[in-house]
Amino acid sequence: MITPGNDRRTRAVQLLASGREMLASVLPLWREVQQKITKQMGKKRLSYLIEELRVLEKMASSY
Repeated sequence: MITPGNDRRTRAVQLLASGREMLASVLPLWREVQQKITKQMGKKRLSYLIEELRVLEKMASSY
């Protein structure tokens, strides 16, 4: 179920039981990939990339 959030840019999402089961099954894989990326890039570089992507997101949302 998707409901409006605090402003036009956000939505609140509530998963059904099947969605919760799917999330539980893929979450370990997501964590493994995150660990591999962190190991390959290093924490500092990855943090910098994430921050730059946040800046880009803010810039893009202003258009």
